Amino acid sequence: MRVLVFASFVLLVTGVAHAKKSKTTFLVHTTKKPSSALKQLQMISRGGAGPLDPALVAKAGTVAALSHGFLSSQAPETSIKLYKMKKSEDETSSAVAEYWARVFGTGCLATGVAGFCLFFKNTSTNTAVGWMNVVWIAEHLRGLLSQEDKKFSTNPAGRTIWLVLGTILAHACFTNADYVDTAMKTIGGLTSLACSYMVIDPKGAAAMYEFKEKDITPETLAFVRCAGFHVLGNGIFTVTLGLGVESTKAFGLAFIAAVVQIFSFLFVTNECDTCGIDVPSMIFWLLFDSAVAATLALPAAKALPVSVKK
Repeated sequence: MRVLVFASFVLLVTGVAHAKKSKTTFLVHTTKKPSSALKQLQMISRGGAGPLDPALVAKAGTVAALSHGFLSSQAPETSIKLYKMKKSEDETSSAVAEYWARVFGTGCLATGVAGFCLFFKNTSTNTAVGWMNVVWIAEHLRGLLSQEDKKFSTNPAGRTIWLVLGTILAHACFTNADYVDTAMKTIGGLTSLACSYMVIDPKGAAAMYEFKEKDITPETLAFVRCAGFHVLGNGIFTVTLGLGVESTKAFGLAFIAAVVQIFSFLFVTNECDTCGIDVPSMIFWLLFDSAVAATLALPAAKALPVSVKK
């Protein structure tokens, strides 16, 4: 975790220095399918909100999301230890907390994969959303094939429904279907609504998936809310792209959900105190995510309009 924090800090500092030395050149990704002769990315000159270089900030946010998401989704127990969270002595309760930590990590990883597509591979926004959903498809398949729901005696219907919806959206994105924008708005909207419920009533959300009340600890509820916020970021990113919002701004808007989550944990719902979460790490991520959100979602200069033929 210290290595990840240090690397992210270095990227941000480098961004400040670079922005002061040169005029920022940034990427705007269009939502619509381009003709075969057109590149999806078009270079424009623009500045972000504040002294940071938007290009480096976008890449820093991507690297942080990929690293953090991969760790929490693939090794949730390690992620819990790194944040110094209390661990239940009951084996089942501990496993349930890890289940929701994995959901949080998958949401974070999905954001990172979308950013990697946009800012490292220069793909179209449709492709970015498609690969974001591939992350979720893989996670849902892993859970179903490993019979994870049987382990917790929970209902697999929810996971199955999201698997189907994710597959529909991924197919629409990869094939540039005529209904892709509608699919983004509809499925992204459903995701946002479901995750808003996880944020508002984490206990009710866990019960909706039929987790037993005796197995739900304060640490589990913290991860349910955390997962809700980060998957809400996936939903916001998808909906805003479907509405035609420029992709760098949509990526920044996704980080606002993470900012609100950390601020809430620190100062509103006090999960940091209840669950023993490492406060210095949370403060760093609050500052880091705020820098990404402000730089990308609140640009000082409007992006130039881009017209792309289908």
